[in-house]
Amino acid sequence: MIQEQRQSPREENQCQAYYTFPGNNERYSGQCINLSNNGILLGCDQKLQLNTALEVCLLPENDTTSPLNLLVKVNWLNKQSSGHYHAGASIKAIIASHETENV
Repeated sequence: MIQEQRQSPREENQCQAYYTFPGNNERYSGQCINLSNNGILLGCDQKLQLNTALEVCLLPENDTTSPLNLLVKVNWLNKQSSGHYHAGASIKAIIASHETENV
């Protein structure tokens, strides 16, 4: 049996996401698969490089919740049978929404 090693458990939290590379305004589409206090599992079409920083914007499915903007670091990447990728990333900071208007 595999023992959980995370500091906080991940919760299923599937929602649409966008991400950019810091300093670049080009926006890529993705999906949040799950989320914890310290990390995120991001579904994406792009093969991301390990240790890459990303600015991620999570878009809730309802209109009453504000988007969540995060600065994350990609720790691992797995190619799925569908051809898409799952990227495990650690959350480094929560970014105020006015700082990520282009995300």
